[in-house]
Amino acid sequence: PARLTVLVEGVPEGGRVGIVGSFPELGGWDPARAVEAVPTGIPGSWRAEVELVHGDVVAFKPVWTDDLGELHWSPAPDRFAHLVGDRAVTALTVDWRSE
Repeated sequence: PARLTVLVEGVPEGGRVGIVGSFPELGGWDPARAVEAVPTGIPGSWRAEVELVHGDVVAFKPVWTDDLGELHWSPAPDRFAHLVGDRAVTALTVDWRSE
């Protein structure tokens, strides 16, 4: 399997962050099944890691659930990760608001 690590920066304060995307391991675009991110210790910065077992290009997008439980999709376009092969690690940093 390949590992995808996503660092999301510029997220509004509070709540929680997830990564949702085109592969089943990323919830198949269902935010309820998103990979949960963890805070990095830097305000507005979150990190998520997931192992992907198939495919070479994955589409994904951060989602943020605010302190009131309301879901927000990142206003930026979908992101794409090009996985380079078995046992590869792909790490991407994305901004919540833009490309």
